[in-house]
Amino acid sequence: QVTSSDGFSWDDPAQGLRDLEATTRDLEDTDYLLSGTSQGGNLAFLGALKLGRDYLGVMPALTDASLSRIPDVPTSRFVFLIGDDDPHRKNAARACESLRDRGAHGEMLSLGAGGHWLPDDFALRYERALQRFSGASSGSGN
Repeated sequence: QVTSSDGFSWDDPAQGLRDLEATTRDLEDTDYLLSGTSQGGNLAFLGALKLGRDYLGVMPALTDASLSRIPDVPTSRFVFLIGDDDPHRKNAARACESLRDRGAHGEMLSLGAGGHWLPDDFALRYERALQRFSGASSGSGN
């Protein structure tokens, strides 16, 4: 939800998911992935689980409630791009492990040392993370 001219907040996850579904409805016949940062990363994660889409989370602020929504057989690929000292790293690691345990492709890529912030070379790291989704390598770890 918009909070200012350049700020957003997803304090109401149910409303956030409704907004996401409305926004992506016209994309149903296209190939896309969901990506988000911090709270938006949590919302994109929930959307990816619900819509069966690939997911690239940047410093995702995943909640315990979000982790409990991982289905028994996830159909998507997941990449978590997060700093080594990010306070949300523990839940990202838990999500990644849970996805792998259920047979999905999931991996964590480091943003380097640091907490909940983007490094100077973020654009390059994001581009490299996006490359994990290209081609037909779903589930192969490539």
